[in-house]
Amino acid sequence: LLALASFPPYKPSMSQYIPRKLIVLDNAGQSPTIDETEIATSSKPIVVLAEPGMGKTRLMRRLASLPGHSFISAARFVTLPNPASHIGEG
Repeated sequence: LLALASFPPYKPSMSQYIPRKLIVLDNAGQSPTIDETEIATSSKPIVVLAEPGMGKTRLMRRLASLPGHSFISAARFVTLPNPASHIGEG
């Protein structure tokens, strides 16, 4: 245990990024999958839920690197004066 403590935490770079496919749970009981490009081009707000460590933040940072997108953490989002103004129509 002490030997492991001397290693820096693992922080993969974006060059080691693994593209993701997400399962969509819709009202019709269907579970289609979508990829990142479909998320980036969606006109509706999308909520991404997953267990800790599954890559939600890395996915959001990846999408934020695309033109017309930005990243804001949930903790910062809920403290905005008018959070609804940062959500698109949909």
